[in-house]
Amino acid sequence: THGGFTREFIHALAWDVDGIRASLNGGTIGTSVEVPLLTPTAVYVGMGYNSTQQIQGHIKSIRYWPSRLPDEELIELTL
Repeated sequence: THGGFTREFIHALAWDVDGIRASLNGGTIGTSVEVPLLTPTAVYVGMGYNSTQQIQGHIKSIRYWPSRLPDEELIELTL
């Protein structure tokens, strides 16, 4: 909830050596190839990219797959 409005976002994100793929609420896949593939040592859930900004809301669920899902499946997960 923000400013009296309630909105739910369902987001799927995947990355591999070819870049990042993302879908939001069943939308088409957005891509970026300018992000290097890193080996994460920590995941900050609900935090901004620099770990100082917090989301204004709550996270209903988080799911993790150990291998890259196809683009079609990312979209399907966000419907």
